[in-house]
Formats: sequence, C-alpha cells, structure tokens
Amino acid sequence: MAVPDFQSIMLPLLKLSASVEQLKNQDARAVLAREFRLSTEDLETAYQSSGQNIFNNRVAWAFAYLKASGLLKKEGRGSYSITDKGKECLKNPPEKITVRYLTENYGDLRKKKEKTNSSPSNSIENQQNNVNEDTCSKTPEELLEDNFTILNSLIKEDLYEKVVNVSNDGFERLIIELMKGLGYGSRGLAKRVGGAGDGGIDGIITEDLLGLDTIYLQAKRYARGNNIAADKIREFVGAMDGKGVNKGVFVTTSDFTKAALESARQSHKSLKLINGNELTSLMLEHGIGTRTYKIFKLQRIDEDFFDNLDD
Repeated sequence: MAVPDFQSIMLPLLKLSASVEQLKNQDARAVLAREFRLSTEDLETAYQSSGQNIFNNRVAWAFAYLKASGLLKKEGRGSYSITDKGKECLKNPPEKITVRYLTENYGDLRKKKEKTNSSPSNSIENQQNNVNEDTCSKTPEELLEDNFTILNSLIKEDLYEKVVNVSNDGFERLIIELMKGLGYGSRGLAKRVGGAGDGGIDGIITEDLLGLDTIYLQAKRYARGNNIAADKIREFVGAMDGKGVNKGVFVTTSDFTKAALESARQSHKSLKLINGNELTSLMLEHGIGTRTYKIFKLQRIDEDFFDNLDD
C-alpha cells in the first residue's frame, strides 16, 4: 500500500490519541504503519529533493493540523494528548478529517487561516489557485517539493537549450568544468585536448599529481534523436587502449542507443556514459552554468534550546 496522505492519517491519529493518556510521535508512527499495512519500502520512501522521510513528515503534519484545530494539545517533546474538543469530535466523527472539515468546524484553525489571509498576497486562495482543500491532500512541504521539481524541470530545459547552442569547442570546455564541479581535476589537473588529431579524446583528467591514474573524456554535442551508436563507444575504447587508459567518461547532449549501452557494459574499461538528461541534472546539482538567486529557509522549533533554558 502507498503511503497515505496526511488528511487520511488525521482521523486514525485522533482515535489513537483517545486510547492513551499521552501519545508520542514515534509510537503513533509505529501503530499507524501497521494500521495502514505499510511495507518496509513504504516506510523508507523519502522526498527526492530533501531526503526527508515521507511517512514521518505526513504524520507530523497530521499532528500539526489536529493541534492547530484544538483537537490535540502538546504535552512535551514529540508528545500529544487529546482535548475535550477532540473527544467531542470522536462522538460523531466524519468519514474523514480533512483540512476543510477542520476549517469549517473548529475556530482555532479558522482564525489562524483568517489571519494568514489578511492580505491578498498571503491568501491561501491566491497561493493555491482555489484548490479544493478536500482534494489537495498534500502537505505544505509536499507542495513546495512539487513546485521545486517543476522549477528544476523548467531550468533543465533552458540549460539544455543553452548547451546545444554552444560551439563544439565551448561544449568541450563545459564538460571540463563539469568534471571539476564533480571533484575531478580540482587541482588544475583537467585539460581540454579536443581538436584536429585528438585521437577521439576531448579531455584528460589526471587524478593524482604523478599522473598515475587518468580519465579520458569524450564530448559529443548532438541534437535530440541523433543518438550515440555502438561504433562511437568502440572508437572511444580504442583511443583509450592506445594510451593505456582504463577510465573514461562519454558525454552527449542526446542519448545512447541500446547497442551503445551494451557495448560500454561489455567493455573491459571502466566507462561512464552521461546523456543529455543526466548532463543537465548534474549541471543543476553542482551549479555549472546556473546560480542560486533565492533561498527559502524552512524553520522548525529547536527543542534543545528551550529544554536548556530550564536547566
């Protein structure tokens, strides 16, 4: 079973809170995982950009919304108890506790939302384009993750357009810069050698000062659909053989045919093939051809800080 959204978690979590005097976050996760029949794989699933555990995050947001609505109260670090309002809710519970249900029935959350909506620039309606809160099952962090992914996809496409429009010489220089960004040749031991008589090699990276370990680079700026065939891989391996080099990186703005991938796999060399999609991903990840223009800082309470105040 897939990890449930945080709204699906809220009613089971409230019922669980009613069964104990205090409910710790980790205990709730353990019980809910069994109730939703989550597999080990489900419980280990994480967000791609932040690496944060998805199930843990959704349980935390379910706690947060129930607390904000006055149905739960915080008792200590990671510990909650049900309130009288929460007990009343369970006497005639809805089929599912949603954000809309909480907003319409519990003034605590409604007041918080009205305060947030006090100016047009901060309104939930403006931010979420009138998305129905019953169908919008994602947490605020998940919405940020989704928008982050969309923005990165747009930037990657812009990066690709830039890359395929540089000259062949410029593309070879770009690959050298990328390898430096990945931590190779950081001591000035990466150089471009492309040009007439290059023997099929566009760059050389010396991994140690004595030159005992070398990586050869091949860079092909091809249009989408004009994929690298197996013969290009064999030519690259032949150039490496001629110099006694065992490591190579082949980068293209297009892609590799199945035969090319198989040729690289069967080669006695250690080869890394990077296609256009992986190239732009690596460029974005390591800031090659991009720059950070805005940072959003997500804050959370520092429990240790407040604990130390009372020591």
